[in-house]
Amino acid sequence: RQGVNQTKQVVPASAFTRGDGIEPAQNELIHHWSFDDGNGTVVADSAGSANMSLFNSNNGSGWQQCLFGNCYNFDGTNDYAKVDVSDWGGNFSISLWVNTANDSQDQFSSAFAVNDIAGDSASFQIMTSGASPGDWQVYHNISYPFGEVRADEWTHLVVTYQNAALNQYLDGELVQTTQVPNGTIDSIELYKVGVNRAGSTYFEGLVDELKVWNRTLTDSEVKAIFQMAAIICPSYSGAGSAETSVHQDYDFGDELEGHAWIVYGYGMKAGWIEGDYRLEVDSFDANGTFLVTNTSTTQTLDSAWNSRTMRFRPPANASSFKVKMIASLENVTTNGSVYFDTMNLRAIRPHFEWVDGSIAETAVSTGGRTFAWEATYGQSLVVDLLEDGVSGVKGYVYEPYISAIGYPNLLLPYYAYGYNFAEVNYAANPLISWMGTVVGDPKMAPYSDILHDIDVEAVRVDGRLTVGVNGSIDVLVQNLAPGTVNGTLEVRERNGNAILANVTIQMPGGNDIGSRRIISLNLTPTRVGFNEYVIRYIASDWKNPERVVDNNLAIVNTEVNGPPTINNLVCSSWTVSRGDTVGCTTTVSDDFGVFQSRLGWRLNGSGDNWTFINSTSIDYIAWYSGLTIPTNIELGTLDLIAEVRDEQSQYTILQLDNAMVVTNALHNWFGVHIAGVDADEWNGVTTLSPFTAPKTVVRDTDILLKACVVDADHDPLSELPMILTDSGNVSGVEPTDSEFSDVFCYQATWRLDWGSETSDVTVYLYDSIGNLFTTRSISVHDEQFIANLTLVDFEGGFLTLARGTGERIVISLSDSDDLLSDYTYNITVEWPGHSKYTQLGEINAAEMMRQNTSVTLPPPEAGLVFGELIVTLEIIDITLNGDTQVVEMNWTMHLQPPLVYDIGFCEGEELPLTRGEEARGWVMIDPNRLIEGASVNLAQSGNIKPMQSSKWDWDDCQFPDSADYHWGFIILADNSFTAGGATLQIIARDIDGLSAVGEFTIEIEYGLPQIVNQSGEVTEGVFGQLEALVLDSDGHAGTGCTFIIIDKNGTTVMESEGPLPSTGVFAARWMPPTDGAPFASTIGCTDAQGHQVAHTRHGIIPVQIIDNETGEGDVLNQSSDSPESIIKLVMGVGLALLIISILGITLLGMWLRSPEEEIDGAELSDEEYVGWAAPADSRAEGEQNIAIAEMAMESLSNVSESENELTGVEEVLHSETIEEDDSELDLVDENPLLSTADEPKD
Repeated sequence: RQGVNQTKQVVPASAFTRGDGIEPAQNELIHHWSFDDGNGTVVADSAGSANMSLFNSNNGSGWQQCLFGNCYNFDGTNDYAKVDVSDWGGNFSISLWVNTANDSQDQFSSAFAVNDIAGDSASFQIMTSGASPGDWQVYHNISYPFGEVRADEWTHLVVTYQNAALNQYLDGELVQTTQVPNGTIDSIELYKVGVNRAGSTYFEGLVDELKVWNRTLTDSEVKAIFQMAAIICPSYSGAGSAETSVHQDYDFGDELEGHAWIVYGYGMKAGWIEGDYRLEVDSFDANGTFLVTNTSTTQTLDSAWNSRTMRFRPPANASSFKVKMIASLENVTTNGSVYFDTMNLRAIRPHFEWVDGSIAETAVSTGGRTFAWEATYGQSLVVDLLEDGVSGVKGYVYEPYISAIGYPNLLLPYYAYGYNFAEVNYAANPLISWMGTVVGDPKMAPYSDILHDIDVEAVRVDGRLTVGVNGSIDVLVQNLAPGTVNGTLEVRERNGNAILANVTIQMPGGNDIGSRRIISLNLTPTRVGFNEYVIRYIASDWKNPERVVDNNLAIVNTEVNGPPTINNLVCSSWTVSRGDTVGCTTTVSDDFGVFQSRLGWRLNGSGDNWTFINSTSIDYIAWYSGLTIPTNIELGTLDLIAEVRDEQSQYTILQLDNAMVVTNALHNWFGVHIAGVDADEWNGVTTLSPFTAPKTVVRDTDILLKACVVDADHDPLSELPMILTDSGNVSGVEPTDSEFSDVFCYQATWRLDWGSETSDVTVYLYDSIGNLFTTRSISVHDEQFIANLTLVDFEGGFLTLARGTGERIVISLSDSDDLLSDYTYNITVEWPGHSKYTQLGEINAAEMMRQNTSVTLPPPEAGLVFGELIVTLEIIDITLNGDTQVVEMNWTMHLQPPLVYDIGFCEGEELPLTRGEEARGWVMIDPNRLIEGASVNLAQSGNIKPMQSSKWDWDDCQFPDSADYHWGFIILADNSFTAGGATLQIIARDIDGLSAVGEFTIEIEYGLPQIVNQSGEVTEGVFGQLEALVLDSDGHAGTGCTFIIIDKNGTTVMESEGPLPSTGVFAARWMPPTDGAPFASTIGCTDAQGHQVAHTRHGIIPVQIIDNETGEGDVLNQSSDSPESIIKLVMGVGLALLIISILGITLLGMWLRSPEEEIDGAELSDEEYVGWAAPADSRAEGEQNIAIAEMAMESLSNVSESENELTGVEEVLHSETIEEDDSELDLVDENPLLSTADEPKD
């Protein structure tokens, strides 16, 4: 044996056995639906009593043979099986076989289901997943897959359950184990096949061998159940895809080479086998080289013995065979046996040698047999003779009567004379029906090549034959036999048997080129009318005889033509003018009809050649000719001749002399044709209407006038027409083209001046001698004027978009034939978003050519929106019969916001903006539309403040010289702004609500403090108040001031410091001494940004106090020995120290001041402003104060030498200061210049 996954070996007895054939777990099998019922609507339960019922099954139409006998095919539409069982639960196992051609069924298509509650977690169903291809799944409310659905393949599915463990098997193999919750899946109340639990999705496919156990099967048991599908099945995997075979090698001797063989064998099957078998014989030469394979037809394997036989002829050098019986099993094969037996091989060995064309005769009973190689062997004499090489043989069905045998004395001579095999056998003995059977080619005739057989197949007349004219007929002949042809073809008249043609022909044998040809025979008919001709072939050579002669003859009937006859020649007129056309008709007759006719003419007696005109006819009897008389022919008579011909060129003529008289022609004028008014296709010989349509002739244009004359003998040099009009100018006539040779045309140019009258004009046509032929009244057209509107800007530039900024509408007029007309107009303007309005106007020619007129469109009010500017012009020509035109134009609005592009300041170039000070300026705006307003904001680091803005036009502000719009503003940076960069934002809005933003960067700087003046009068010995007014644009917050008063000796007599009040007035209380006048007061202030300023007032003279009781003067002028003297001394020293400090500070400030800040002494007045520079930092300021203090201590040491005296003075100062003002006491205490070195400071 040999096959897929098999090696060559002797087939053992156990090769086709698998498993023990015993189904496991028979005791626990509670249900078994084998589906072997085969019909009806009940599926029997062979293991229990739960027979299923089929529903919607069309009386069980889905039964068919399957894997295990029968199965049921569910249609996937509505059929299913169902049975109710007693409720139970616990461990179980379920097994079934399924097969479906639809591997992409809908989800929930269930082959098997438990219970009928959709989504029930206590039951389950075995279904497809719905993919393409899908998977087999177990589903209760969760899906557990088996594996892929394989189309058209049987699949074994098993589900087992034990202690919440769910096992799934696919084709005997465990594919998945899942733990499911207790109490789920195993609630069994009924079974359904072919539909899901919900009863909504149906399974399409085959179901077979459904089994239910009440225990859990083991893996080995599941595999054994799967293998039950192949009980006693071979270990063979080629079913459906490969073949298996048994064979035997056979060597044979040389004596059997070159012979035919016959082989046969028997086969049978047992079990679930589907397939067929065949015989094959491989041939090999003496070296073992494979030569060829002979194969029989197949035989179906059946449960009863049957056989297959094959006759074959191997190559002549074959010396060995491999004889095989091959089984081909279909894919539904599962288990069973194949048996081969009784193979027999025989050689067919005839011993005669034959030549081609040999025939044989038998005298024994012979069985009939086909020539096919696999034919079954039987009585073989006839076949064997044929196989051995004989060309033909006669056999007999049974032992024949002597009378049925062919007679050789008849058979052989006929065969040698060229008769075929069938003919000679019939001639030898007619009993060749069921008693005698002739096998061979019935047309075989090896001696037939000496015979020829001419077949006159067809005859035709080559064209039409004419009496007395050489013609021809074509004869189609062919040689049907192999012999060559040598003979003659003749044509005879039936009537009279006259020979008209006799031609010798020679042709090759019927199998050669040229054995079939057309032969043309020339002949001359002798009689008119119908003739019958006989065409015959006659063999001439006895060495090449012709045996069949009844096909040598052919007959043809044809009508022979004669010449035509002219019956009459008639013309429409026998008197004609030059240039006229006259019609002449020639009447003819002919047996086959006239093919051509023509008419000729010439001047009588001229001897000229005839001039011919072809004639035409509808019925081929009456032939018409149109004879046109030349215009330059001499006057006289014409001779006519008619000639007619038939299709065979037979002709007849008829001549008439002096038949026609020629006279002079008349003339007739047509027109006048007016170009642009009359149709351009005017042919010049049709009459035109005497009136034209209204408004047809246009003024100020050249108009062509055309007139034509019909005159066969017209002279274009002497017979010119005249064309006149009663308005306008007409040029002389000139010749022009004409459509007809006998029509002569002339044209002239007519022009009506512009502005001329529009009344009708008459056009006159005269011939050359003044005869009036035609008049026409022509209507004059007033050309309609043309009005156009264009939109331009104020400078005249062309605009395609409207802007609403004072555009102009230009009215352009064109009137080609009335250049001096006057007009009135109404122009209606409608801006988008506005109501329309109308302006009236007029346009006067003023005796000159008009220029374009423009209308200015005032800018529309606020509220302009996007859309179309619609301008409608109604303009009227005010002349008589003037026209009115209405022109409407649209322009799309281009609403463009204004453009803010520049700013400037009234004070000149762009300056830093001082905080707290107003700055006036202007912004430049390209408005496009009228500006409604502009807002100005000052912004810095998120701080945005609105500023003042208006359409100011200050006289003292230099605005730019520009046509663009400008807007004034006043900006003021308050203390919320800091020094540095800021943004000036300008938002301009036009009247339509469109706005534009311009942003410009400006610098902000802090404001500088300024001391305006000092004021206040004081009295000696009395506390008085001195004040100073301080101005600062960015406010006084954080500003501190110091007041110092010195006497005429430069001694400081008072110093006061403190913050500057918000009012800007700094005040200090001072009780002036009685001497030291005039005093000078200096105030210095420093703002929050460190800017300093100082102011000095000179010539302060206190008011003296007069003591009326004592008559003494100022207490400070009394003796120094008194307490008062000590006080004066102390005050003098303090004032000296103060003056020294002021001088030091002043010198230091002058040193730090830049040269540009120095003040000329001549410019200082009693009240002067002095810039007071702040130290670079607090350390510098401290060092400055220490230096001044040291200078003051040195001066003090020269004045006071006694500590006790200083203490006494200090006490006096303390007592008086406390009595006057606490602030003065604080000032003295804080001044280190007034404290002793040993005295502690508070």
